[in-house]
Amino acid sequence: MNERIRKIAQETDAWCDQYYFGEDSYDIEWETKFAELIVFDLLGELTNDDTLGPARIETIRQLAQRYGVAR
Repeated sequence: MNERIRKIAQETDAWCDQYYFGEDSYDIEWETKFAELIVFDLLGELTNDDTLGPARIETIRQLAQRYGVAR
């Protein structure tokens, strides 16, 4: 596991411990938050990638909607 994934997993642990510690739904919430944070990280990289040109914002919006993380 690379360092970035490990950091995202630690962020996920902290978030789930704060909101779902001791609950039956902890594992499901952990998996959901972990996936969400990975998608946010990837979208953040796309935001900073100038090689995508003018369609960049639309591409990012579509990906965020596809993965249900549009804000």
